[in-house]
Amino acid sequence: MRKNALLIFGGKSFEHDISIITALIMLNKASSCKYNLLPVYITKNDEWFFYAKDKLDIKMFKDFYNNYKANGFKSAYLRIGNNNLFVKTGMLEKKIEVSCALNCCHGGKGENGGLTALLESCNIPVSSGSALGLGVCMDKVMSKHIFKSLKVSVIQSFSFTKDEFKEDREQILKNLKKLDFPVILKPSTLGSSIGIEVVKNMGDFEKQALVALEFDNTILVEKAILDDMKECNVACLKVDGKTVVSGIDMPKRRDEILSFNDKYNSKGYFKGSCEKLDRKNCLAKDSKTSKLNIEEKKLISTLRDKVTKQIIEISKKVYEELMLFGPVRIDFILDKKNKVFLNEINTVPGSLAYYFFVPYIYKSVDKFIEAILDNAIIEFNSKVKVKKEYITNLI
Repeated sequence: MRKNALLIFGGKSFEHDISIITALIMLNKASSCKYNLLPVYITKNDEWFFYAKDKLDIKMFKDFYNNYKANGFKSAYLRIGNNNLFVKTGMLEKKIEVSCALNCCHGGKGENGGLTALLESCNIPVSSGSALGLGVCMDKVMSKHIFKSLKVSVIQSFSFTKDEFKEDREQILKNLKKLDFPVILKPSTLGSSIGIEVVKNMGDFEKQALVALEFDNTILVEKAILDDMKECNVACLKVDGKTVVSGIDMPKRRDEILSFNDKYNSKGYFKGSCEKLDRKNCLAKDSKTSKLNIEEKKLISTLRDKVTKQIIEISKKVYEELMLFGPVRIDFILDKKNKVFLNEINTVPGSLAYYFFVPYIYKSVDKFIEAILDNAIIEFNSKVKVKKEYITNLI
């Protein structure tokens, strides 16, 4: 008999729609999975709904509230300390025992550790890493501090808050002069390149800062490396207690930086439309060297001979230090001298970054999902064994 696993997606996040697509990919490719995936949709209002029928369709979410009952969605919730999903059926409620959860919620509580903390308080192991690790990775400003403490190179930057922008503009301008233009403005806790803009002069800085502050209360300002900049990604996953690092991707981009459109409105991460670089053989099996131009071949050679080892070592180090264990995508930037800078860690990446591992490590998405959920249970059980009480006799 297959164990039940919640497939949780949606949520109050700018990446809500992307999360729905990720969940559909997982569900459609998991027909032979040893876990029975139970779709649980979280609306933009943070309401939970369980889908009880067989075929989930993306069209069901376009006008959700007007059609959810006819489409087979039922209101659902969890209870602290109870590993059941409670589903309302009219005046009654049904409970479904749950073994674990596959987190497909990009951004928001799904990626800042809030959902993980909730599920663990319900004794439900969850596929993403520790709540603390997720919270750090979600905050670009905080993660910069952690990366620096781990002696990992990051691009020069400073940050400011909404209040500082109103009350201490002079100090912000002083910090800006130290960086010099161009710079990149990034809302601190958003993902998928939302709200990120390249700024090349003071007039644009004022305008874009106001726009960015509509998305977040804290803004990260980075020195922009635009001259021969290269962006590379790897993915990490813990398997049998060991960290596995994937081959390296060079995402295709049309803009100065890798934008939301590059990721999702073209072929993007959902289809893995990058030249895949293998750690040992330089090119992965599904890439053809003949398709690459001379500059791309030179970059591949450089990565193989010099940079690849460094990227893998950094990825493994930060993944383990931040107590992550689910699939994550780690983004790097290389300057024109091929110096490696850690950019950010995406703890719940689009499509869970399955294309980094399938078919290179796992033959199918089924096996990939099984590995994630098996490891979630192992990690959860290791925490349960740790003593949590101390008798004080104070009361």
